[in-house]
Amino acid sequence: MQLNAEQIDAYQRLLVSLGVNSQLAKTTAVQVRASLAQSATRFQTVTSAAGTTATPIAAGGGATGGSFTDKPGMEDGDDNAAVAPLQMTSVDSLLDIPGYTPEMVARLRPFVTVLPTVSAVNMNTAPAEVIAAIVPGMSLSAAQAFVARRQTVFFHNVSDVQLALRGAGVESAAVDPDEMDVNTSYFLIHGRVQHERAVVDRTTLVYRDALTHTTRIVRIQDQL
Repeated sequence: MQLNAEQIDAYQRLLVSLGVNSQLAKTTAVQVRASLAQSATRFQTVTSAAGTTATPIAAGGGATGGSFTDKPGMEDGDDNAAVAPLQMTSVDSLLDIPGYTPEMVARLRPFVTVLPTVSAVNMNTAPAEVIAAIVPGMSLSAAQAFVARRQTVFFHNVSDVQLALRGAGVESAAVDPDEMDVNTSYFLIHGRVQHERAVVDRTTLVYRDALTHTTRIVRIQDQL
């Protein structure tokens, strides 16, 4: 399984903007790959234009695409853990990777989502920090201008996104529909369940198929 170097760079930019150790981007990618390699099943395999296959890593919205590498600036032998962590099911799973602290995870929570399959970043809803991370050369201030414009102009397609990026000062930005989109397939539903004296906060991940317009529950996570 190969790693997407461009997506590692995007996650690294997000970590830098949030004041989190940027070296964790490479560590996270290698650890996630190790966990997937030991899994009985794999969620999804992506084939690049060059015919290279890669297992997706959900970070910064879970986008995919670009160049792939087996060694994103570090050897496989440099893994920080002798035993691969379990597959990630939520942002809290980052705590299973050496180097992350609860404070870091709390800082990342509004900007990182763990999904079971590759999903493009929804440019109609993504925060400025995520947009600045996935668009190379885009500053946070430019991303904030992009988000401000989005408040009055809804993006109907990727061409609208391209024009908005240029309007925000990113002249050379190329929109890859596998990385950026204007729709969402996954939704998080937050609720509270009460049974007699027990009360739990429930988060449900729902997938909606754009072709069949059907929905299904991917996972449910309860927290007391």
